[in-house]
Amino acid sequence: MRPLRNNHGDTSVSAATFAELVRKCGLSKKRLHQQLYPMEQGRSSPTDEFPIAVATSGGADSMALMLLLREYLQTNRIKTPLLAVTVDHQLRLESSSEAQEVAKICAKHGGIKHATKRRGAEAKELLRPVKPRDSKMEEEARRYRYGLLQQVCREYSVRCLFVAHNRGDQLETTLFRLGRASGINGLAGIANQLPFFSLDASPGQPDAENTDQLMATCDRFQQTWIHDPSNDDPVYDRVRIRQELKRVEREQGPDMLDLFSRFQQTAEKAKKEFARVEQIMLREYTVTWEQDIVVIRTTVFHDPDMFDELLYRLLSIVIVYIGNKETPPRLASVSRLAAELQQLETGKQITLGGCRIKRVAKGRQLEFQPERKKR
Repeated sequence: MRPLRNNHGDTSVSAATFAELVRKCGLSKKRLHQQLYPMEQGRSSPTDEFPIAVATSGGADSMALMLLLREYLQTNRIKTPLLAVTVDHQLRLESSSEAQEVAKICAKHGGIKHATKRRGAEAKELLRPVKPRDSKMEEEARRYRYGLLQQVCREYSVRCLFVAHNRGDQLETTLFRLGRASGINGLAGIANQLPFFSLDASPGQPDAENTDQLMATCDRFQQTWIHDPSNDDPVYDRVRIRQELKRVEREQGPDMLDLFSRFQQTAEKAKKEFARVEQIMLREYTVTWEQDIVVIRTTVFHDPDMFDELLYRLLSIVIVYIGNKETPPRLASVSRLAAELQQLETGKQITLGGCRIKRVAKGRQLEFQPERKKR
């Protein structure tokens, strides 16, 4: 556990500041009382339902978020406890004892119910420690963590799941994806609000300025936090990026990080604008959109407002949906597909990302179907 520093001054996140951050994530007071906690008018909600939850590892970021959410609910006179969820990957010997420590902290503060979700036997090989630089362990662990969080959200009828991120996390994510030649969606960083699954739960991510600010917030609540030593291990890609960002800030000053941040924010705005145009184009050119088949008119290729990047994004949306994938194919693959589809003969087909794509209706339509039926 990290000791209290007792020097937070005015740098901690105040209740008013946090309420504004939550509002930006889409959680208004009206939604809080009318949609999430409609039974709170003089009586408690069902004891097995927790509309708002927070992913809590025990680190300073998630600890501060948990305590701020508890304060937010109490300020708004919500009686139902906040649900704090700890995912134990069991990748470190200390992980189980840390999860128990988080449970004790929740009990100490009151108004928080704690749940621990441990990895199953099926993940033993998936998350087996290997050399991270040469593997996708970080990405697989994150994907698996969100899968477990989904299970907890279903079990407890969670409608809004919050996860902790700060500006530093945004910059790390953007630079990490820049190094992998990601497009606009990747460079936009971590979205404030994401669709999670069919129950309408979504991870809200109210960004604080930096980890120091969140540590100061823990100090405000007189709460220590758990330090994960892997956060300092330079063998991990994100740790090396984090250390380089600190070096740049130290040598060039905070204005340089502000430039990186504006770059990320510009990409985020572009992503939102693309999403708006994508929906317009899909509405105009989609003939059929069902679970196992999507049909698009080939006139989409000749729309006067169409350009390569937009076309690639439209194709990727359909492929991710029909192929039942979490991420789209690589840009180079989609670029080749776009060129090949325009030359494809009627009745012929191409496969990509778990999709079979065929030109039908005398060449006037493209039919997307899964290579394998969805489960």
